[in-house]
Parts: sequence; structure tokens; C-alpha cells
Amino acid sequence: MTLELAAYLNRPVRCTASVDAPAMPQAWRYQSAGDDTTMWIDVEPELAAAFADAMIGGDGSNSLRHGRRVAHVAQSAVARMLGDIAQAAALERPARVDWLGAALDSKSVAFGGGRCAVATDSLSWRIGAGPGRQPNVERPSSMAAFALPTAPPDDPDAVVHAAVAAMCAHMQQLLRSQILVESELIAKVESGEHVPMKSVALRLALTSGGHGALVASLDGPAVTAIGCGLASSFLPRSDRAGDVVLAAAEAIAREGLREVAARLPGTKDGGHRIVRLADAPLPARTAHHVVSLRVVVAAAGGALQLLIPSWMVSPSQARGQSG
Repeated sequence: MTLELAAYLNRPVRCTASVDAPAMPQAWRYQSAGDDTTMWIDVEPELAAAFADAMIGGDGSNSLRHGRRVAHVAQSAVARMLGDIAQAAALERPARVDWLGAALDSKSVAFGGGRCAVATDSLSWRIGAGPGRQPNVERPSSMAAFALPTAPPDDPDAVVHAAVAAMCAHMQQLLRSQILVESELIAKVESGEHVPMKSVALRLALTSGGHGALVASLDGPAVTAIGCGLASSFLPRSDRAGDVVLAAAEAIAREGLREVAARLPGTKDGGHRIVRLADAPLPARTAHHVVSLRVVVAAAGGALQLLIPSWMVSPSQARGQSG
């Protein structure tokens, strides 16, 4: 654990472990829920803050505020602790670790624990296990749970909703990082109405043989959020992403657009072409469904907008517009 955390954080780390779990008046709980067994690890909020500080380039002090953002930034470091312990016990390393919030159940039985220091403060952690999947794991909103609903073909809004859910699920799989959708708004714009095209960090268009293109727009914080997910780390919030982060976000966004297209009646047959649009393209004038999302990846969030031509959504309009 000491060696892996030191290499991951690029800071000196000292860890100890014992079968005697330390008393912890305050703790944050992280959990890996399996079908048969759930493993959990409690860390002092100050230890999570030390991890987060080291991950954003600090010296590993615990001076950061102990809020939700810090807890999520520290999640990948805590996951490595839990993975090392599982491996030492001849168990599979957990595929996913969730932050649950405060460890309110003081009667939880821990089978071990210890201390860990990143900078100068030695802080406590403890580990335990329980029965399979717990109902209180923090989950995304119902839309972001990505159950991939089956949409009735005669309900355009349901078709759009299912396509967006599939896009987010695919992006989450690629990033190997949880995506939360804090809000989702679907609006219909009739032919002739203007769809304002605001200045954004990244805008991609997918064409598929009809009138108008499927367009995805991401603002600067959304591009940075995807970068956080790819790096399993924290990047400073910015309205202007660097070239490397922008290229990474574009690759993920292109895959997301392809997933949306695969779920739309008018674009299922393929023949797609994706291009990056200029910063100030002409506004759309054809009938569109406009989807506005706020997405959160690795505790960073931003705005993502989709413009979906209505002929792509409706089977009857698709037959008339395609070809």
C-alpha cells in the first residue's frame, strides 16, 4: 500500500496496518459492493483531503475543505488502498469503489485498520466487510443510472431520452469513471425557429444523409470534466482547455455521438461522418430536439448540449428525409 500510494501520488507515504482497528470519531466511508460480499473502508476526512491535495499538485497536507468535491477527488487513491488490501487477502481487486459519505454506523465491525501519512500528519483508516450489494450506495440520478430504457418508437422524447442514456453509459464505460447527470431538459424547436449557437470549447457534428446534422456542444468545464475522468484525477476548472485535454474530450465525445446515432431510427443504418465545427456555426433552422445536460465526471461538471434533427428521431420523418 505504501509503495503504490507513493507512486500514484508522487509523494512520500507511510502506511501501517494492524488487526486492531483504530477508533475514529469522524470518518468517510468508501465501499465496493459485490454480489456476495461488500467491502468498505473508512478514512478520516483529513486523510482524504491529504490524498486530494497531493493529487492536484500539493504537498499532501490536509488543508483543503472537507467537502463532497474533495471526497470524490480522493476516491481513486482510497480505491487503491482497498484494492491492495483485497489482493493481500487473495481476493479480486474491486472494479468500482463508491463514496458513501459519513460513516454514521458506529457499530460497524472492522477487521483491521491502521495509519497513513502523506505529508506530516499520520491519520487513521479501518476496513470491514458485510453482505452483498447494499441499498444505500450513493447512485447517480435515475437518468444517469443508465438502465438503458427501451423507448416506444412513437414517442420522440422517449427515443431521445434512451439515446442520451446510452451515450452517457458508453462514455462512462470508456472513461472508467462514474458520470452523473444532474439535469436533463428536452425541448422541441420547430422548423424556421432559431437555435442559438453559443461559443463553446468543443462542437462536433454527425451527418447521416438527411437535412441537418446531429450536433454535440461541450463548454470548457465539461471538456475539463472529461479530462478529469480520463486522468482519474482533478484538473483546475477552466473555460479554456489545453490541447491534450481537448483532444481527449473530442475522442470521447465522438464515441458518444456514434452511440446516440445508433439509437435513432433515422441514423441506424450507418454512413456517418463526424467533423469538428467552427466556433460560430450558422444556427439550425430545421425542426430539432434540443437536449441540455449538466454532466459531472470525477467531481467536475459542465454543460453538454445535443441538437438532434427531428427526422432522425421519428421513423416517419426519417423515411421522408433520408437518402
